[in-house]
Amino acid sequence: MNFITNIKQKIGYYILRKNIKNSKRKKAFFNFDSAKTVGIIFDASHQDSYLIAKSFMANLDKKNIKVEAVGYVKTKEAISYFPHHEGIFFFSIKEANWYFKPSYQEIIEYSKKSFDILIDLSMSDLLQIKFIIGLSNARLKIGRGAENQEFYDIIINVDQNKSLKEFIDLINHYMSVLKNSK
Repeated sequence: MNFITNIKQKIGYYILRKNIKNSKRKKAFFNFDSAKTVGIIFDASHQDSYLIAKSFMANLDKKNIKVEAVGYVKTKEAISYFPHHEGIFFFSIKEANWYFKPSYQEIIEYSKKSFDILIDLSMSDLLQIKFIIGLSNARLKIGRGAENQEFYDIIINVDQNKSLKEFIDLINHYMSVLKNSK
């Protein structure tokens, strides 16, 4: 990462953390038995990630959970490689401002939705995705990595060498084991 990009990222993280601190989000616990809506965010830079995320969405849909997903791609041209799929839309770095905050209207609207659960399936730390998660009104946020504790309510620690499929298996496991206390 070059010097200028590094400065932009530091400014972006500063602004994001400030926005998170000032947000008034209603937190609640849900599992896949109680959730009615799930938002999914994934890095679609590789078609394998798209196919795995789409399969995960289909499994949630079978449980009568309404799912909407956002895929991040590195270049706007890459969006044309993905077939249109109901409930999934894509954005690229071109739809972000200079400090990496997404400025694409659909992303802004997506962040305002009060999903029961928001799941970050990205396996790398991308500020564009952190903005969506951090500014989201989702009632429960799930992601990976202990260094990201300010962004998530449930953190699943996975080794860097774990695959996206293994990460989803862990999410499925924990979301079936954890129960609401009613």
